[in-house]
Amino acid sequence: MKKSADKLAIAYVIILSLIPVLALPNLIFQNHVLDAIPYDASVLTTELGFFLSNLPAIVYIVALYILGILNIWKSFSSYEEGDSTALINRMLIHKYGLVAFFLYDFILLFTLYFFAGAALTFMTGGLIIPLMLPIMSVMIFFTVIGFWLTILPGSFYALQVIRMTYKAGKISLGTAILHGILQLFFLTDVLSAMYLATVKWKRANKSSIVVGIVYIVCAIGTVVLAVATIKEFQGL
Repeated sequence: MKKSADKLAIAYVIILSLIPVLALPNLIFQNHVLDAIPYDASVLTTELGFFLSNLPAIVYIVALYILGILNIWKSFSSYEEGDSTALINRMLIHKYGLVAFFLYDFILLFTLYFFAGAALTFMTGGLIIPLMLPIMSVMIFFTVIGFWLTILPGSFYALQVIRMTYKAGKISLGTAILHGILQLFFLTDVLSAMYLATVKWKRANKSSIVVGIVYIVCAIGTVVLAVATIKEFQGL
């Protein structure tokens, strides 16, 4: 039970982190399949070709969701085992293991949105902004929802750690509720997990220091990037 839960946590982190690596091969596969469909193909053939072109992505998403559900289920069984060390390790596998994934995708998506918006703004002399904002807002909203769903398995492990920490008398009910709320948001979920592991259970100090340094550097970089972005748009 313990080893299988660890493997599930590791497998989820690895498969989710492969998205940037698999995106280009999947796009190439889609183009090859779609290009093979004749222009005069029947509706059924066209729909079948479209389905086949997206089959790898569908299999990937289904596998990822199955792993996520299994991790959520394992979080409850891990709590029932009463092994705080194993439960904390699985929580941190999710929280720390996905830091690089979220940083990479944040930078990538920010770059895409920024340059697409800047290019359209420049070409239209700013006229596109009123039309672009609603579309960009919807795109960003669904992007955030998609990323939020990916942290749920790790957050369920964290919720079990919170339950165990409260049961052990290490935190009050109000603090437990606060940490539960923090698990619903990006960045704060990792900081909450870090606090519970290092301060309340005295574990994972070295890995927490490394992740803490990464977050500090990223926070400084975000401020610098935001200032540069504002200046760039002011110059358009």
